[in-house]
Amino acid sequence: MTALQTTSAEMVALNADIVGYSRLMADDFEGTTAAVEGTRRIVEEKIDQHGGKLVNFVGDNFMAVFTEAKDAVAAAIAITTQLESRNADIPESRQVRFRMGIDQGEVAVSDQDHFGDALNVAARIQGIAPAGGISVSGSFS
Repeated sequence: MTALQTTSAEMVALNADIVGYSRLMADDFEGTTAAVEGTRRIVEEKIDQHGGKLVNFVGDNFMAVFTEAKDAVAAAIAITTQLESRNADIPESRQVRFRMGIDQGEVAVSDQDHFGDALNVAARIQGIAPAGGISVSGSFS
């Protein structure tokens, strides 16, 4: 068995969660599944355009890392802007919106798994963002 190599670096973590996902799924499983798949394509495109790496997208949550804070913010704004444009023609009760959190700090990487306080803080502060909004930690620069 080969030992896994772990590296660490200063990174910016972006974590997001779909607002009201359980309700959306309960009301319309097929429609929500299709909407989330479309949302995933937007997320992947915007993160890539801004030099980030999508490290996880499961259910209603995604996590990405960036080397530059400005790129994480730009990606979060681009994702939100495109989703709001798409939501313009959808009844409010069916709209897909994220709450996002951003933190900066040491992130360890082992066999493509990312972990560290920056990821944990970003995940926690996304919960205090308004629907369609972004929360940024105090350690963010």
